[in-house]
Amino acid sequence: MPETLEIKKLGPIGKLTIHPKRLTILIGEQASGKSLVAQLLYFFRGLRSHVGRVYKPGLLDEEAWQAKTLRRILDGLRGVPFGYFANGTATLRYHPHKHGVERQITVTHSNRACRPDKKLAAEMSQWARSWEDQPESLGKEREIAQVFIPTERSVFTRVSVGEPSVLYAHYQPDPLQRFADLLHQALSVYPRAAEWDRLLALASQGDHVPWIRAWRFLLDCQQRALGGGAYVPPSGPKKWKWRIGTEPKAIVLPIEATTSGQMEAWPFFAIAGVFATGYLHEAVNRYLNLYLEEPETHLHPRAQWEVMKAVVSLVWELDHSFVITTHSPFVTYCVNNMIQKFLSYKGQLPGGEVGIDPNMVAAYRLKASPDRAPEDIMDREQTNLIKLDELDSVADEMGEEFERLLDMEG
Repeated sequence: MPETLEIKKLGPIGKLTIHPKRLTILIGEQASGKSLVAQLLYFFRGLRSHVGRVYKPGLLDEEAWQAKTLRRILDGLRGVPFGYFANGTATLRYHPHKHGVERQITVTHSNRACRPDKKLAAEMSQWARSWEDQPESLGKEREIAQVFIPTERSVFTRVSVGEPSVLYAHYQPDPLQRFADLLHQALSVYPRAAEWDRLLALASQGDHVPWIRAWRFLLDCQQRALGGGAYVPPSGPKKWKWRIGTEPKAIVLPIEATTSGQMEAWPFFAIAGVFATGYLHEAVNRYLNLYLEEPETHLHPRAQWEVMKAVVSLVWELDHSFVITTHSPFVTYCVNNMIQKFLSYKGQLPGGEVGIDPNMVAAYRLKASPDRAPEDIMDREQTNLIKLDELDSVADEMGEEFERLLDMEG
């Protein structure tokens, strides 16, 4: 059975079934449920790690501890009680790849309760017993296998040099706090500038270690997209800076001097460079599930193109997976371009080209109404591309209006 997420009666979602793939695109209007879907994939895929972070000795002796634990984790996804989103009683069901155990949870609006089915409750008890028997195994769940890159990422530019403690306030969503932890870990790696230069030199001389190539490609994408890159000087206080150009003529500025688009994008490149390329081998899984909300925010179309090339290269070259939420037709055009490139070259992409097999892509359009079912918009029968009729219709309407206005003038 393929990986499956089913949602019933949650927020704007009446009923949804999706089958995520290595690159999953979620498009739709505001308040159509895109972030809910991405957050629930993040929740279910990393559930054992999430439970491990709130586990404490003696938890098994507490009454209904599984339900209380699930509510705590789900409430942390948004920083508000998750039960608010239930329309009466919502059902969340997830089936991992192949022969994994199906997990089901009901969420009730009236009392905000989150209840697991018997299989999930038993699975959680098994995890807790293993941690009681082997306390040293706790915390070794490879937590950063799930990397959620939130829409609030631009805030890190300001608070990273001011009051980072605000990121850990109790009302802040858990994915944002986890992302802050990862950026802090990345901060300790970035000062190794001399080592980067050596590794990049090796890559340019034909060393085909995949993560070195990927790291170099990400740096190039960042430079083309943003006109510079995040940087931490090798000496002095460890603080994020912004560097334009390369040594010895590089210009280094405070990270707060960046533009709105740079503020939005540099955290993605920092995290992808350090973790997704395998720079910290001892700290990461070989494969990561990354969730990137609205990669287009504040970015010029050419910069969006570079971000999406970086995303697809990590999927195609290093076998990571991405879930993308977006409002931008340009982001989906970028993906279609790379699908067509794969098809045109029959999978044998020339060096430096970025493409992706359409069988690795899933795309769904969500509606801002529980009465309108989400739609699978991959055209599997003919083009193998993402169908963009609804997004294109906005441009068509504008064009038709413009033509009417020209006719009135004439």
